[in-house]
Amino acid sequence: LCNLCILCVSVVDELRVKPHHRDTEDTEVAQRRGRMKKILITGGGGFIGSALLKHLARDHSCLCFGHGRNYAELRASIGGDVEFIEGDLSDAKLLSEMVGASQAVIHVAGSGGEVPCLSDPVTAVLTHVQGTHRLLQEVMRHGIESFIFASTIAVYGTYKARPMPLKEDMEPRPDDFYAALKATAEQLLIDAGHAQILRLANVYGYGTGLHLRSSGVIGRFVEAALNDESLQIYGDGSQSIDYVHIDDVCTAFEAALKRPGEQFVYNISGGQPATIKTLAELTVRLAAEFKHPPEVIYAEAPPNKIWPDRWLSIAKAEAELGWSPRVGLQAGIHELLEHSSPRASLSKSEGASV
Repeated sequence: LCNLCILCVSVVDELRVKPHHRDTEDTEVAQRRGRMKKILITGGGGFIGSALLKHLARDHSCLCFGHGRNYAELRASIGGDVEFIEGDLSDAKLLSEMVGASQAVIHVAGSGGEVPCLSDPVTAVLTHVQGTHRLLQEVMRHGIESFIFASTIAVYGTYKARPMPLKEDMEPRPDDFYAALKATAEQLLIDAGHAQILRLANVYGYGTGLHLRSSGVIGRFVEAALNDESLQIYGDGSQSIDYVHIDDVCTAFEAALKRPGEQFVYNISGGQPATIKTLAELTVRLAAEFKHPPEVIYAEAPPNKIWPDRWLSIAKAEAELGWSPRVGLQAGIHELLEHSSPRASLSKSEGASV
């Protein structure tokens, strides 16, 4: 973490540049019509990015930027004015061209959580910290007023108990590598006076249908249920966690796009926590519509494993952003079961344990 702090200080010093004012006539005309001319979405092929692309392309022109692994499927499933660009945030020339062609930037590119970050820490730092730094430089250079960054509930801490619910004015206390990277990226934006940050709870949902495993505990429970496998819970399942449906995440970003030039940090969540046991029992009940309901089994928790309750307050987002979640857990889990069942022709995978 010390090396990350050193990196943060060094890159922030480079950000003392004055953004020039672009010709905004076309942008202002588009905004008066309720439509952005072009929105750049980094990480557009991922779980959140592809869902944002599908949602925003209905009313906006979009640039999808990423590594291109899912582009063939996305081209087939997403309509609207979308341009797919394959590349990396390390490509300075391409980055400048893309940002220069956009009126808004949504930054959701990343390495996908703690395990991928630890498996390749160098790439994780380059993506989350240096990549955000480079993108921020281009945003400032081109005078982009909407640059929305996808952060995470993990910046508040994962393993240490804190007063609930977690609120935006609480000090970030990241205690794992992924959260530290996100917190460092947040600080870059804050120090540069360009903070438009959405801290997301655990995101789940069908989205574009390409990322079932990205739905975390819920996704694994759904896969196990549809594969006639038991749902395994470590401990007694009393831990409370916070989930938000991918559709609600998309509407939160859409609302944030309407706040160009402002600085903000908002929590985005489902509005109320649920225990692991509740999620398992709900999955079992809903799965009965599609398959024989699975069994829930309990296993001893690993030694020294601490799972404190965590959930976000969304009062600030509701009051200031005019946003609130609309998809409840029952509807969201049912949607996953319906679209992931054998009749939906999706492949099977391993069982679930948490």
